[in-house]
Amino acid sequence: MNQAPSRSRQLAITVAALAIIGLIGSLVGTARANAPGDHGQVVPEKPRLDLPVVLDGVVNASVVFHDMVVVAGEFSAVQLQDESVVGRERVMAYNINTGEFIDWFDPIVNKEVISLGVSDDGNSLFLGGRFTLIDGVTRHRVAKLDRRGEVVEAFDADVEAKVHALVDDGDRLYIGGSFVEVDGQPRSHLAALDSTTGDLDPFRNDVTGGIGWEGASSVRALDLHPDGTRLLVIHSDTHVAGLPRTGVAQIDLTTDIVSAWHTEWYKHARLRCADGEALTVRDVEYSPDGSFFVVVEKGHYECDKTIAFPTADWPGLEQNLWVTSMFDSAISVGVSDSAVYVGGHFCYTKALGPIHSDDVADYPFEDKPEVCNPFKNEDRDGFSARYQLAALDPVTGEPLDWDPTTNVQVGVYDIEVIERGLLLSLDRDQVNYKTTGRHAWIEIEPIVTEPGYYLLGESGEVFTFGGAVDRGDAQLEDHLRATAIDTTGTGDGYIVVASDWSVHPFGDAPTVTPDAGDLGQGDVPVDVRIDPLNRGYWIFSDTGRVVSVGDVPHLGDVSNLDLAGAVIAGEVNSVGDGYRMLGTDGGVFSFGTDRFLGSIPEVLPGVTLQCPIVGLVASSPNGYWLVGCDGGVFAFGDAPFVGSLPGLGVTPVSPVNAMVPYGAGYLLIAGDGGVFAFGGEFLGSLGDKELTSEIIAIAVV
Repeated sequence: MNQAPSRSRQLAITVAALAIIGLIGSLVGTARANAPGDHGQVVPEKPRLDLPVVLDGVVNASVVFHDMVVVAGEFSAVQLQDESVVGRERVMAYNINTGEFIDWFDPIVNKEVISLGVSDDGNSLFLGGRFTLIDGVTRHRVAKLDRRGEVVEAFDADVEAKVHALVDDGDRLYIGGSFVEVDGQPRSHLAALDSTTGDLDPFRNDVTGGIGWEGASSVRALDLHPDGTRLLVIHSDTHVAGLPRTGVAQIDLTTDIVSAWHTEWYKHARLRCADGEALTVRDVEYSPDGSFFVVVEKGHYECDKTIAFPTADWPGLEQNLWVTSMFDSAISVGVSDSAVYVGGHFCYTKALGPIHSDDVADYPFEDKPEVCNPFKNEDRDGFSARYQLAALDPVTGEPLDWDPTTNVQVGVYDIEVIERGLLLSLDRDQVNYKTTGRHAWIEIEPIVTEPGYYLLGESGEVFTFGGAVDRGDAQLEDHLRATAIDTTGTGDGYIVVASDWSVHPFGDAPTVTPDAGDLGQGDVPVDVRIDPLNRGYWIFSDTGRVVSVGDVPHLGDVSNLDLAGAVIAGEVNSVGDGYRMLGTDGGVFSFGTDRFLGSIPEVLPGVTLQCPIVGLVASSPNGYWLVGCDGGVFAFGDAPFVGSLPGLGVTPVSPVNAMVPYGAGYLLIAGDGGVFAFGGEFLGSLGDKELTSEIIAIAVV
């Protein structure tokens, strides 16, 4: 059941050899396991300088999506680390660890992308903006992409005007913008769509009474409370669902009714704004613990404010916790446990403490003490000089000692707080006097994980190298043998499977065991893969049977087919919604979202291999490598050729019997414990050791 690819792709079988074993891959660090806003510190001032540089236009948004950072806006060119320039319009992505530009993530979007959001399950990416086509597929201003950057056909909605904001709760995608219709039905600036199909949801809380620039009406930002029960809506209007809620409202998602929470601040404060008393709130975000949220706005120095409000439990009228003057446009905000980060078009900031809504009409707001002189303003008389970026104390709103500066023209369009720091969206190209392009990442000092790997002997003995931690051996009876090993996503555990289907977990590996009804079929387990989402694991057998353990999906198998060669290995993608199996004849079987990109029988029909195929590794969603027992490597799809043993003139003493992903390439393991590293650091082997059993599997940290 070899599945055909959904796009025609050129099959590449490369015969040239790479002359270096152990080419060192770039391992910058791993993502922290804490919540996105739990930094424990204010981020540094210096940005990363190893990222693709967006050369023109503007970046509106960026998010972490799997092992990528996706960047979107209105731009057309990107400069790579080698200083070459590639055309890439409106959406681009790079690897979160290495900073490497990801060429295969290439949706072609015909108009500006304004907002990005990752689905609640982490498997999909939502786009909002002005666009009407993606990859030639009609998508009116909102779309859903899979992990390859391709349009999810099942999700389709027709939004009448631009989408500024979106957020997914797992069942519904909430969208906000300037639209008044969705799928031909009236929805004023706020709507909910089915996250799977895009169908319009009955949820209805129209935002009306425009008081923006020239009477404009729009929802500018949305945020979902950390507990998932409240939707925060920021808008340039006076009413939500017919109730007076000027500028800001919270909607109780347990009832879909606008909560009793409200503030009179914007009702009174907007009368002091420029542009005909227009209200121009621009962004909002809950604190990581959900106890408060912060709103930023623009509109002359009397209205250029950052304001914190208590979330509260629907007590009704609420006063602010604190107000901080920015003296010019505040456009974006991100909230961590240690700071409220504000971006915009300003050069001074001053904390004013809490101000009662009844007092705002006559409050003596000051203007900045001097005109903005880029990078030359200085603190004075309670005014703190902060050029286009500032960090405020979450409790008081007082400016913190953090001033990276940026040369933006209109402002910092978006601040995204992630586990490893801040992602910034800009309209010019410098942060902290360093050239970053229109996107920048200020990173917390990364946790550097030492690379490492495990070798598994048939006896159940586990051998460690590099950063791999020895957590024990699988204790097996004499008539049994170990057949497979895999590590957890954290690197803090591993699981060993034996020939009798017994499972031996170590560290933080899943402890759930297969159902007895799934066993006893007369076949032998040959590979195991732990779910990247930590729901369980899959065991692959030599007959092509797949056993799903825990809450992982069973996506199909080939146990009902007359196979030309026994199944020898399995491979699961990075989000657990697809897998492949490999036969010893080089046949590849793809299930779920994983594509079939080619196989040995397809390109060498009728040829009997002298050395069976023993390993399969995906290089990306659009490519994979196969390896034979002689160490010969075959690259399919867009997988680059990284090296092989025959290409180096090396004949392994013992046949190669496994292959795993490693660094920028792969590791090969031979039965005598010999290890061959291509694209990552060689950390040692057992090739010169006397072993009590054959080495049959390898896993990496």
